[in-house]
Amino acid sequence: MMKNRFSGSGPNLAFFRRIDWTAFWTATIISFLVYFFTLGPSVTLEDSGELAVAGDHLGVPHPPGYPIWTMCAYLFARVFSWVTFRGQPTPAWSISLMSAVFAALAAGITAMLITRSASDMMRDAHEGEEDFRQQESDLLCWAGGVGGSLVFAFSPVMWSQATIVEVYTLNAFFLMWIFLLTYRWMRCPAEKTLWLTAFVFGLGLTNYQVLLLAALPLVVMIFLRDIALFRDFLLVGIPMLLTSHLLQIGAMVPASPGMGGPAFAKAEPLSKVSVPSPGLLVAGCVCVLLGLAVGHGLSWRRNAVSKREPGTGKGGRLDALALQGAWITAGVTILGALLIFFSTATTRMKEVAATDAPLFDPSVYTSVAALAVLVLAFSLGGAYVFKSRWGERETLPWLIAAGVSLLLLFFRLSAIRGAAMPAGYMGQPYNWSLPTLVLAGGLVVLFLLAVTLPRGIFYALPVAAVQLAVFVLLRKGGMNGLTHPTSWWFWWPVIWNFVVIGLAWQLLPNGRAVAVTTLFAELGVSFYIYMPIVSDLRNPPMNWGYPRTWEGFKHAITRGQYEKLAPSDVFTKKFLFQLGTYFTDLRVQFTLIAATLGFLPFTLWSFRVGKRRIRAGYVASGLYLLTCVLVLISEFAGGEPLWRLDKLLIGLILFLLVVGGATVVLTQVEAFVKRTWQARNLSEGLTVGISLCGMLAVIALFLAKGLTHALSGTGDPGIGVRLASLALALVILAACGAGWFFFRSFAEKRFDFRSDMDQVTQQWMIATAAGFLVMSVLLVVLANIKGDLQDAFIQKVKFISSHGLFAIWIGYGLAFGLTFGNRILKWLVRLGWLNARLLKPLRIGLVCAGVLVAAIPIYENYTNAYLVFSMSGAEQNGHDFGWQFGNYQLRGAEAITEELEADEEPLPNPLFPPAMEPNAIFFGGTDPGRFVPTYMIYSAQVRPDVFLITQNALADNTYMSTMRDLYGNQIWIPTPDDSARAFQVYVDEVQAGKRPKNAALTIENGRVQVSGALGVMEINGILCDMIFAKNKARHAFYVEESYVINWMFPFMTPHGLILKINPERQAIPAETVRADLDFWDWYVRRLLRNPLFRRDLPGQKSFSKLRSAIAGLYAAHGLRAEAERAFQEARTLYPVSPEANFRLVQEVLLPQERYVESIRILEEYNRRDPNNERGYGFVDFIRRILNTEAKVRALTTKMQQSQTLQPDEVFELALAYRDLGQNDAAAKYLEQLMTVPNLPVTRMFEIGSLLSGLKRGESACKAMDIVMARMPENMPPEQLLEVVRVYGEAGNADKMAAPLSRYLQLRPNDWQAWLDMATLYAMKRQQQPMQFALQKAINLGKMQAVQRIQENTILRQVAGPLLQQMMQQQGPAGLPPFGPVRGR
Repeated sequence: MMKNRFSGSGPNLAFFRRIDWTAFWTATIISFLVYFFTLGPSVTLEDSGELAVAGDHLGVPHPPGYPIWTMCAYLFARVFSWVTFRGQPTPAWSISLMSAVFAALAAGITAMLITRSASDMMRDAHEGEEDFRQQESDLLCWAGGVGGSLVFAFSPVMWSQATIVEVYTLNAFFLMWIFLLTYRWMRCPAEKTLWLTAFVFGLGLTNYQVLLLAALPLVVMIFLRDIALFRDFLLVGIPMLLTSHLLQIGAMVPASPGMGGPAFAKAEPLSKVSVPSPGLLVAGCVCVLLGLAVGHGLSWRRNAVSKREPGTGKGGRLDALALQGAWITAGVTILGALLIFFSTATTRMKEVAATDAPLFDPSVYTSVAALAVLVLAFSLGGAYVFKSRWGERETLPWLIAAGVSLLLLFFRLSAIRGAAMPAGYMGQPYNWSLPTLVLAGGLVVLFLLAVTLPRGIFYALPVAAVQLAVFVLLRKGGMNGLTHPTSWWFWWPVIWNFVVIGLAWQLLPNGRAVAVTTLFAELGVSFYIYMPIVSDLRNPPMNWGYPRTWEGFKHAITRGQYEKLAPSDVFTKKFLFQLGTYFTDLRVQFTLIAATLGFLPFTLWSFRVGKRRIRAGYVASGLYLLTCVLVLISEFAGGEPLWRLDKLLIGLILFLLVVGGATVVLTQVEAFVKRTWQARNLSEGLTVGISLCGMLAVIALFLAKGLTHALSGTGDPGIGVRLASLALALVILAACGAGWFFFRSFAEKRFDFRSDMDQVTQQWMIATAAGFLVMSVLLVVLANIKGDLQDAFIQKVKFISSHGLFAIWIGYGLAFGLTFGNRILKWLVRLGWLNARLLKPLRIGLVCAGVLVAAIPIYENYTNAYLVFSMSGAEQNGHDFGWQFGNYQLRGAEAITEELEADEEPLPNPLFPPAMEPNAIFFGGTDPGRFVPTYMIYSAQVRPDVFLITQNALADNTYMSTMRDLYGNQIWIPTPDDSARAFQVYVDEVQAGKRPKNAALTIENGRVQVSGALGVMEINGILCDMIFAKNKARHAFYVEESYVINWMFPFMTPHGLILKINPERQAIPAETVRADLDFWDWYVRRLLRNPLFRRDLPGQKSFSKLRSAIAGLYAAHGLRAEAERAFQEARTLYPVSPEANFRLVQEVLLPQERYVESIRILEEYNRRDPNNERGYGFVDFIRRILNTEAKVRALTTKMQQSQTLQPDEVFELALAYRDLGQNDAAAKYLEQLMTVPNLPVTRMFEIGSLLSGLKRGESACKAMDIVMARMPENMPPEQLLEVVRVYGEAGNADKMAAPLSRYLQLRPNDWQAWLDMATLYAMKRQQQPMQFALQKAINLGKMQAVQRIQENTILRQVAGPLLQQMMQQQGPAGLPPFGPVRGR
């Protein structure tokens, strides 16, 4: 009875008890009240404005779109639409309230989960002890649940996200809800719980995709708790994962002439296609359906009679009839299959347009599809008549027919002729080894597991048939990836998904649970369909990515706008630094006192010494209490704890944790190994065996890679080192396993060593540990965190999930610590040292102390200066800096005057800054600079006449489509052709040397691609110029600068917080400069007088950035004093601003040679942000300048004293002047050196190279003439290339041929040099030598050479026809084998 009560398995007993719900409501209400009273009054900075507009207008925010968050935000915005801020609508407050609600619910769920699970853990750990009282334990667990959840609720990141418009609290809500449901399922398995968990998981993925990492702990939980269910999920997951892999490959661009690899050929459309014979096709389908229907009917009839009239003899007669019917129906079905198969051979030709024809002849698709359907049909028929064995007479015909159909499918697939690689394809063909291995491995596992199930073979056969067919068709060039929904290629995986689910439902033992769970997860994910619907129907002002189109939708949900992941190398010191950064931040989130509590739940193990059982949990709790005493003493006394004993004590706790954690994991592994070895159920034993082998293989490979890295260092390890590392890894794993076995045997016999957790609790702790590791360590790897203040501020929110899971352990540790304190009190009562009447009040005090642990992060938030400096204060009440940011930009002095208090200092100039002119166009740049004004315009209804355009996104076609829909009828917006022309202007000007490259230009699939933020900003700048030129006659222009756009500088003047772009070029008027300086002097003082500003890091960053942009304008106009003052004000607003500090030094101080002052500023910056490597590099650069100046002074003094210098000293002096940027002086001394007789050739070569770099082409050529005249026989090839370069940059093409020919004699395989030679011949119109050089270059360089030819203006014009001819004459088969070529 007691067991049922606590397991939740008894009749009419709810799983969650009244005390669990009390914990939920306590934590929810307390956290919500704190959040409510610290809520931001309006829009804040960063992404708040964008998200608020999306929620207010039911739009689409930045990728991945957050559909469920947006729908909830819209609901809150409508319900609280009556709330205003300074007379204007404030949906930002309403949506911030939603953040608070979901954060409070997440805290409440965490409290409920901790209370319920900690109660189970306590009961299991202390069951049978005389002084254990369940009621007392429940109260202490309640305190642990409330205290642990509130520590999470008031951690800096969680609290800060709960008071603003953001998506992360909803993610925390979903995560904690998933773990709550999962724990309930583990203790009380029920299909409905599993289905709800799947739906919540899928729905959560539509909010924040990092939740996908929670799939691993969910898989671990199912594996540990129910092997049979895990097996069936695995059987369903295999075809889905294989299909996903094939879709990813199919989405690759097909190989085409002039394209680089890797790629594979896809068949071209045909002008004539064959159509199957309709008569045979219809007859075959009828036979198949008739056979299946008859077979299923006989099987159903036999089973019904057997159940209704047992023992009457009718069942036997029906068995005989069923046997005969099985053969008859199988024969009819086979006949239908043959008719369908022959229908594809008897075809007639039909003329169609080439664009309408499919990739292959339809007979290929119909025959393959028919055979795959037959395999499916025969498998279903066999499954229906199946009783207990495959060899049954009723089942065998169906099984044989399915096998024969699969064999025919295999032969049909092997007969398909694949698409040929196109002529002129210059890259490597796609390597199919890995996809083939993945397919083979997946199918092997599928059949191994399926054959152990009663009807598993009937599931495996159709799955194998379809996966094999799709793979071969893809390999042959007849399939595509997830293309446009109007294409049938899009719908086959959708249909196949439901077919797999249906097969699982019908044929797998746990098919219903698995199928419905999968459907519910997909139902949750399907909320993404919201995005194209609202994008198309509502045309909202926040319509990111234009998801009404397929490409925009796919781009959004796959986060296509973000850079590709660049994971950390886990075998480097950098990764150790990153881990240290994360765990340091974890301590900051929870404080040392609370964070250490999270270690205690893993110390639940014990051993016996004599008759006394020693519990490690009690020892750890005692050590923790001592640690708290030391930390508190040091906190109040100041300084570090005595001899850092706190670290020693925490180290001892960690030791106990490692022993306990290893015991839990190895105990479970041992149990599963025994289960595999002694399995009576072959299916479950095989599932466990395959899973364990897979996990051990992953661990062994990871360990082997680490050993390889340690043995080889930074060098390239050979195959011997790799094999030795793998062998050593296997030995280490075997030694660990053997060591655990012997230790366990010895410790159990000698000391009765054991874990104090029951099996379910052990599995639950393993699952939570898996979740914490993937959401912390794995996320550290994926995020590749840098560790400096700016990156840490951005990355912090990504780890909120790991904070939630760690808070669960803190709650457990708090409950265990309180239990330890309660036992001490009882012990003191038994000894007579404590009055029994004081026991209950003291126990209540323990409970209060447990809850009051949550006060620690609150105290830290208001008193920890470093926490505020690095992360900002968590509260937002009274913070109107976002409102100021947007309102003052749009309305200027009018808005400022309205908000000034009566006792505040007035504006120095009541007319500056003026408001934006009516119908102005505003180029937003930074995130606050575009999002906050968007909110003010569309949601707060402040200046709705202003047109806001994001200058950083103009090169994005999806963004431009949104702008055309919003503004296309009111202002001029570039058309797609205009955007393409801007792109071409950039490429042409880069190739002509008129514009800095600032990015990598590559040719992919025949198109020039630009990668790199600065390169994209160059294109954005061109498009901004187009918009400005077309609209400046009718609209005023303003800009909030993000990246510098150089063409704007001559047009811009300061305009308060932002900059105005005037219609014509002009100098900055003196009165504007004075007004700007006075205004910012006043505004900086006003901000700094506000104590809330120093607690608002986004505010400091944003206003500092605004001032830096104006300072940069002054610097560009040569107003250095004004620029320095503005940069210093930016540094005052945010002392660790990289932009303000670095630009001050680079644009103001260094040009004035104020090196010592620059070093002082940068060293102060480095002291405040010690992990920012750029600051140290900048200091080193300036120190090198100082050393160079000292060297110049020394050499100049020596020259003045002795009137002469040695040639080496003159050369050193020239280098020093070059390093200082004094090119004229450097060239002067180098030219003097050229006149020195008998100067070594190597020195003359260096002089020529340096003069070329100093743009002294004529002198450089003279130096290289001397070098060529005295060239030694063993002159290195690299120096010959340098001579070629010098002649080329000087425009002396005639002299390039000799050194280049000599170089090619030494390095005949350098394709780039052959291209240079071809260029020389093309300039001289020497066709035959040019053709020979081009042929050599293409044969050696393949696609890289073709790309260079297309980039080379001379070769593209002169050699274009020749290149086309060569590409038509030879394909990949005519080109010699090649590998990667290193560029020069």
